[in-house]
Amino acid sequence: MITDYKHVRMLLSLLKQYNIKHIVVSPGSRNISIVKSVEDDPFFTCYSVVDERSAAYFAVGISLQVNAPVAITCTSAQATRNYMPGLTEAFYRKTPVLAITTDYDESFTGQLNMQSIKQMEMPSDTANVSVDIPIIKDMNDEYLVNRRLNLALDALTRNGGGPAHINVRINEHWKKGDDKLELARKITRYKPLDEEWPKINDKRILLVIGGHRPFSNKETVAIEAFANAHNVAIYVNHISNFNGLKTVHGNKLLTIGSFGNLLPELVISIGGHLGDYPLDGNLKNAKIEHWRVCEDGLYADAYNSLTKIFECPEDYFFQRMADAVKGNSNNNYYLDWQAEISKVTIPEKLPLSNAYIAKYLSALIPSNSNLHFSILNSLRNWELYDVDASIKCYSNVAGFGIDGDLSTFLGQSVASDDMNFLIIGDLAFFYDMNALGIRQIKNNVRIVLINNSGGGEFRLYTHTADNFGDLSNRHIAAAGHFGESAEGWAKNNNFEYLRVKNKEKLKESLPIFIKHSESPMLMEVFTTMSDDSKALETIIKSNLHQTQREKIKQTIKESMPSGLKTGLKRIIGK
Repeated sequence: MITDYKHVRMLLSLLKQYNIKHIVVSPGSRNISIVKSVEDDPFFTCYSVVDERSAAYFAVGISLQVNAPVAITCTSAQATRNYMPGLTEAFYRKTPVLAITTDYDESFTGQLNMQSIKQMEMPSDTANVSVDIPIIKDMNDEYLVNRRLNLALDALTRNGGGPAHINVRINEHWKKGDDKLELARKITRYKPLDEEWPKINDKRILLVIGGHRPFSNKETVAIEAFANAHNVAIYVNHISNFNGLKTVHGNKLLTIGSFGNLLPELVISIGGHLGDYPLDGNLKNAKIEHWRVCEDGLYADAYNSLTKIFECPEDYFFQRMADAVKGNSNNNYYLDWQAEISKVTIPEKLPLSNAYIAKYLSALIPSNSNLHFSILNSLRNWELYDVDASIKCYSNVAGFGIDGDLSTFLGQSVASDDMNFLIIGDLAFFYDMNALGIRQIKNNVRIVLINNSGGGEFRLYTHTADNFGDLSNRHIAAAGHFGESAEGWAKNNNFEYLRVKNKEKLKESLPIFIKHSESPMLMEVFTTMSDDSKALETIIKSNLHQTQREKIKQTIKESMPSGLKTGLKRIIGK
């Protein structure tokens, strides 16, 4: 008999996959769903111990003898407190005892409900990890439960091991379900000293490089060796700071659609946030196996499909995976990406906007410069255009806030002898405007302030807030703050100031803006939220039309008799 509760079924599946066979059971009502589900299952060996204090110590003894993790389970409230002495012993002996406590739904906690106390955490020296498992109500709960269960079960043996705690919330004592148990997704950790690592074989791999500091030569060589050995496309944007073999700037393609025929069979990720919503949304829906490579070993299940964590340096992973393969792989997946990306075109006629500025400035920024993007709008628009491979790119997408973009940029510029460029919107600039008065600012600073008098991100035609029209300007897009211009503040802080209100003035100002000068420089370009939205709409819709034409063309080709095709080719000479 197995309970119908999905979160308990996931726990049972993962107990089996982590090979936790021994369970010490203490009596009670709240844990009936767990106890009834394991007591007749031949995989588990159950022991009945009435006193929870004794049960925890009893489990320590079993674990010492069988040299494996042992689970203990009890009902709610005071019973959970009686585990603490035994778990303290387990913590300092690094004995892998898994405490599975049971609880009411979160809405009961702290409401004077009987047998309901705050038991979702244990003291820090009784469990390496303590997780709270809610009753599953939707898919997001399911992803959360899976991640937390894996986190606790992995903690039993990670970094020397020790106890872990899982608090399972259950309302009804028993609810019978199907006796055939589904396989829950296990997240397996690999380390450099592990002899057996999984093989990739001939899978189509999408390597996603998130926001990353510039790569060392050793790291670049390892990634390129991996790229040569496997059928891989390396998905990057400017803040990935990787320009090696098989790289694709796929954001411009995903912005106008989806993966289409480019879905990978395996996703491998390194680095931090990319700030790439189209990629994130597409991969979350695709349910493709995801491997994460990171030295911190943290559970970063960005696409809700994580199965493996490689807790090691990035260059070690890629070199080991490359060395495991004899010979080179084909480039088919990368070439497919390139072919699709090449179909994306940026229209010549765009209004004065972030995208229009990026079109002209991206080609002029001096080599070896540092380039910062104030999140979202700037990052998205500049990804439409190439920048020189020597330019190092950054954005505050780790915390994803507008509050410190200017200060972060200025901090780097002070420590750098190269030219430093920042692309920033008016809300972000004025939020952090005091930073302009820092005394150590050098003449290598170049700031492009795109002033559309509000939070233009919220007035994009694709954004929910734009459905409210100009009403969203009151509070959501926060239009009309900070006066008309930053000119006075810039000049007050000894910045050379350039005012741009039309395309002609922009083209006239750019050559001045990129040259060395005796003082830092700020170029304020006045756009409108409407034009910034129109630029994005023009880019997306022109490519959607093109995509539709391609589909029609392909349909005609496929339905045309081969004899007619040959005849037409002769006539048009193609």
